Amino acid sequence: ALDGGHGLLAHGVDDAVDPELFADFSDYNGNDNYMMYGEGQFVSNWIQTQLGHDLQYSLKPVRILNSENHMIRDGEMRFIPPEHIYTAIFEQLLQGAGGIVSWVWARNDYAVHQRNDAVDGCIFHRPAAIAAHGRAALDGVRLAGAIAQFVEAQPEIALVYSPSSHIQNPGDYTTTLRNTFTALAFTGRKTGFISEKQLAAGKFGK
Repeated sequence: ALDGGHGLLAHGVDDAVDPELFADFSDYNGNDNYMMYGEGQFVSNWIQTQLGHDLQYSLKPVRILNSENHMIRDGEMRFIPPEHIYTAIFEQLLQGAGGIVSWVWARNDYAVHQRNDAVDGCIFHRPAAIAAHGRAALDGVRLAGAIAQFVEAQPEIALVYSPSSHIQNPGDYTTTLRNTFTALAFTGRKTGFISEKQLAAGKFGK
């Protein structure tokens, strides 16, 4: 699995992770993604999730499986609003997710805590978060037709996914791509990506 927008860009060169190569042989786009409350530039760091999902779906238009969905940090003891949980689920459906496995459903007694405190404060112990998770999933089923139309609509704007630029200048490329993607997210225009390989194949504008 790929580590969301962060891993797709920040670690792709060092770890030889390329979502386009994974997509070539897989029937779905898999990842390990996150959206944490009270972190990043906005109320949550949603940019990683949205960028990662949009990139993967643009490279291969098949549903995304987030097999380790992080919405609450390991060991998190703050109150996490249920609205955050709902948004973290429903936004992914709008970005092409067809399956979401949330981290982590684990009973945490004192013996478990002594061995590993990572599950402290997990969703298992947050009834309002569980309810919000369920509502988002049910709304996703209820609105499946409309969500599919949104996901499958052609982007109006495409950013170039360029492993070549990333290799040559990873810091500037990643920062510029992320900042441009963030700005475009507020325009009301659907944004996608086009890769160097797609451009070479003449898929520009299709």
